[in-house]
Amino acid sequence: MIRGLSSLFIINSRKSIFSFCLRCIRKLVNAKQRRNEEIYEPEEAVLSYLAGLKENNFGHMLNTFGEGNGAGDIPLQYAYLCGITKMPEIAIGQFIPISGSEDAEKLLEQITLKIEETDFGGLEFLGFLSPETFTGGSLPDTYQQQLSAIAKANGGSELRNILAAIQIDENKYLLFIDTIKRDGRWFNFALGSTLAKELKLEEFEEGTAGTVRMDTKDEKMPKKFLDGTPDRLPESAAHTSASVQPRMESEGFGTPQQAASAYLEGLEAHDLEQMSSTFSIENYAEHYDLQAFSEYYQACFFMKQDVSLPPVNSFVKAMIGYERKNRL
Repeated sequence: MIRGLSSLFIINSRKSIFSFCLRCIRKLVNAKQRRNEEIYEPEEAVLSYLAGLKENNFGHMLNTFGEGNGAGDIPLQYAYLCGITKMPEIAIGQFIPISGSEDAEKLLEQITLKIEETDFGGLEFLGFLSPETFTGGSLPDTYQQQLSAIAKANGGSELRNILAAIQIDENKYLLFIDTIKRDGRWFNFALGSTLAKELKLEEFEEGTAGTVRMDTKDEKMPKKFLDGTPDRLPESAAHTSASVQPRMESEGFGTPQQAASAYLEGLEAHDLEQMSSTFSIENYAEHYDLQAFSEYYQACFFMKQDVSLPPVNSFVKAMIGYERKNRL
């Protein structure tokens, strides 16, 4: 748990934090109908991401990130929120040995149960917190310079730390998310925050993807800091073209030779999309058999950027397809 986090929420200027929350809310409500590529405030990028999580819409969440940003940590955060990474059998960054079909079946049943028991549809957005909540004042110039350097190195003009409190089932979490500004628009940049690392929060460790559980004492934070927060997340673009991911694979080929020829045509044309479309991606995710995979390799993988989850719902299948394309 975050040691002493509850005391950190009691800051000197309650009025400024309350005003901050109200400003965020006005921005978010006014932006309710915007597509995610038209996001003009960093808080909107985070709220849009959470709306996708609430609706189990991986494509929408992915669209809140810019090209080359840290969307690869979404599966890890999903596993953390489902309680999978806290299972005693699982250690992030290590292989889980599988000795046979019985071992694999038992582990996958436990993971599947964790996913099915987590009610993402009931996700509640509690509010935003200012980074100064943790520092008692403004951040040092050296830290601001670090943010500017990271933004510039990644094609952006500004990097900003956003802290969002959410509740799923009975559990409350604090999400540290970095956002980046490119060409006047904001995108999510990374799950996990330079701020959390700067503060050296004890519970911010590898395997959380910037998500920290708030313990019982933390839940007693002054409720009026969140007064005026919407009762529910603004409607996401879950059913619009903004969240629909185009099919990554082709319709398939009649012979292996035709598949190889299509790949070579893409290579000759320097067309990466055509080359990758000759591989099985969505079809791979639809028919992915984690138990057979684990039995064959005699291991289940839970690395930071390689999280093994069974394809029990459309969200996980979309994640598997996304990771499959990235590996290609």
